[in-house]
Amino acid sequence: MNVNKLKALAEAVRADNATYGDPDMYEPRLGLSGVEAEFAKAANPAAILKLIEQNEALAGLHKMHQETEAREMRELRAENRRLSRRAKSLARALAWFSSLHVGVMKPKWLLSTLAKEAA
Repeated sequence: MNVNKLKALAEAVRADNATYGDPDMYEPRLGLSGVEAEFAKAANPAAILKLIEQNEALAGLHKMHQETEAREMRELRAENRRLSRRAKSLARALAWFSSLHVGVMKPKWLLSTLAKEAA
């Protein structure tokens, strides 16, 4: 049984009960065993509608979470691409700086900083 049909049946029972007074007053039919009668009372139309409402709310939260996760993944991928481009640029700068004339002094701190950022 799908949720929409269950919801329609629960609403129909509540509407039928409302014609006699309290829409949430639900008494199962005679002939049920004790356990069946207790189950029928617990699974009354109001309880079913409340469960459906909670399920719909959770489905909405799940969808919102999926959308947020997808947006965050796009942002992380963009940040990863940006950092990769920066690392390549630093690696090129390090290679160029390292290839300068041998007689020119190269500060060790600059070489180590460029190497760390490129890694």
